Amino acid sequence: MNHAGPGEVVGDIALLDGEPRSTSAITLSEVRALELKRDVFMKVLKKQPQRALNVMQNLARRLRFAVTYIEGAVEWTKRIAEGD
Repeated sequence: MNHAGPGEVVGDIALLDGEPRSTSAITLSEVRALELKRDVFMKVLKKQPQRALNVMQNLARRLRFAVTYIEGAVEWTKRIAEGD
């Protein structure tokens, strides 16, 4: 489970690929959220390339985290299967 804090983005992958969101979110307290439509998001990225780079950097950071997490899970699975 990941935790998002103030100012963090949830659902950005769906904005990029147009597919349904791959995650859901549950709040632990009252939040203020902004819904951004895909067509508006794409227009902003086209007009502001730095924002597109920021999105890519954020996705790369999260991808690295996911890879590390999956590698760890695979290692634990192997150890469990071996009786360790």
